[in-house]
Amino acid sequence: MKLGRIAICGLAGVVMFSMSAQAFVITAKTDAQKHRKDIGKQLAKHTFCLAKAALTCEKKGTTSDPECDLTDGSTPVGYDAKAAAKFVAAISKCDTKFLPSKKQKTSDYDQIGCPGDCDSGSAGTQRCTDLNAYEANVESGANPAGAKVQIGALGTLISGQCQAFTGLPAGSAATIDCAKNDAGRLNKAAKGLNKCIELCENDYKNKKGNGGPDDGDQCQATGTPAAAFATCLTKKRDKQIAKILAPGNASLVAGLVDSALDGAAADLFNKNDPETPDPDVNVCGTCGDGTREGTEECDGGDDAACPGSCNANCTCP
Repeated sequence: MKLGRIAICGLAGVVMFSMSAQAFVITAKTDAQKHRKDIGKQLAKHTFCLAKAALTCEKKGTTSDPECDLTDGSTPVGYDAKAAAKFVAAISKCDTKFLPSKKQKTSDYDQIGCPGDCDSGSAGTQRCTDLNAYEANVESGANPAGAKVQIGALGTLISGQCQAFTGLPAGSAATIDCAKNDAGRLNKAAKGLNKCIELCENDYKNKKGNGGPDDGDQCQATGTPAAAFATCLTKKRDKQIAKILAPGNASLVAGLVDSALDGAAADLFNKNDPETPDPDVNVCGTCGDGTREGTEECDGGDDAACPGSCNANCTCP
């Protein structure tokens, strides 16, 4: 995939979390709030680092299709050996930069809202054991919602849309130029959106969108954005989207990036658990596993707070 820049995506896939109720709000300036903010910055840096690693490797490619696989560091047989070796080393370097416990003080995995889904094969959101397990899940090439999978998926979509736009194959100069332009614009748009989300979600004074005091959708591009957040999007995201050449990339791929980054923000800053009818409950638990944990009041037979009367959503009557 010979691109000037490779398309990037968020860390939470393209599935949106429901944001209709209060779930997990952290008080401003506490260790937990500062810790969660730092993790958000690290997540963004990790994603863009991976995008840069793929970009550097793809420069040796000959088509608009992805040829460097972030999930396992592989490249096609016969690919430039030096570029392939640097690609593997770059992925490792990106992973070493993501360390959720780096600035941990008194906060821990539960206190920041148990972000991540450590069992994507099971319904709902399954909490990780701790920060180390959360880190491993983010860095995993097997995580279907992770950046390593999503970046490659977007690269494939961009190439496909550009081939449809030019009517030429992936190896044609026109298709490569289209993909180069659209991936670069999408990359800049995603960085802008991510910055707007970061400012909004950590705002407790109603200057950047006021996302700190609650977990509503005012800091989401696909939600009902606050005025200040919408203004930020116009400045930092929309101008780049308008310069995408292939209309399909603007409507399809850019929309997936919006949804992905929204989902990543929801997972970290506004954690809801779609397993339960009431997202106020079970932010850090796995309701239905028979073990009371996190904010659960009970779970099946683990019902000391209300023997024999535990509700299906792990609350007591």
